[in-house]
Amino acid sequence: MERESILDGIQRRATFDSRWEAERAVLATLRTLGEYVSEKQVDKLATRLPPQFGDALTERSGRSPRSYSVDGFVVRVAQREGHDVSTTEALVHVRATLATLADLDLQVELAEVRKQLPEEFETLFGTQGLRAE
Repeated sequence: MERESILDGIQRRATFDSRWEAERAVLATLRTLGEYVSEKQVDKLATRLPPQFGDALTERSGRSPRSYSVDGFVVRVAQREGHDVSTTEALVHVRATLATLADLDLQVELAEVRKQLPEEFETLFGTQGLRAE
């Protein structure tokens, strides 16, 4: 899987002006996702990603998330993105990242990730409202 393909998809879906914004979003999303699912599942997904993205996914803060809610997840992504990214914007970035990864042949791995998350996390995997390919 190519890094540029991932960034292109995220940039298009989230309507970012720059590649840098797309990269910031994917790294924040993957770092956060890595804290919410098992290490075994994280390692499995990381092997399918370009090294920089796989490393972000397997980088754990050493602390468990305070909340396993969708809102808590999105807040963590927004904080990691920084630069005054709102939670509304971060939600779009998360959804753009996950939709892009699914379209790039990671459906099986993402399905396994989804099984480990509470049902409310399904909203993160939808494509409604995202810019079409």
